Amino acid sequence: MKRSSAVLCLAVGFTLLGLGSSLPPGPPLQCYTCPDGSAESCEVVHECAGGKDSCIRLESAGKVYADCVAYSDCDFMLLAQNYEFSQFTFDCCQSSLCNTEKSPGPFERFKKFIKSLF
Repeated sequence: MKRSSAVLCLAVGFTLLGLGSSLPPGPPLQCYTCPDGSAESCEVVHECAGGKDSCIRLESAGKVYADCVAYSDCDFMLLAQNYEFSQFTFDCCQSSLCNTEKSPGPFERFKKFIKSLF
């Protein structure tokens, strides 16, 4: 009796694993991009593809770079080689549209609000 229960459990488990792999993937990851390198332009949404499973926001000397990247590329030394910045900060995240600027202060929010009126 115990043997047939174990076989049944294994069969159900393998069936569930097989069904899970045939489900369609979720929506693709989306990240903000900054076409002209300024923080104000970081509202363009880009759909990630080709193994790029993370969003990045990199800032250096007043310039902002935001886009899709592979999470394995979210390494300080690798980014320093690829972007040739002497000093920079960066954040990588793995949820859609997560690469926005860090909580802007009240003045920045007010400035953005005023810009949106014009």
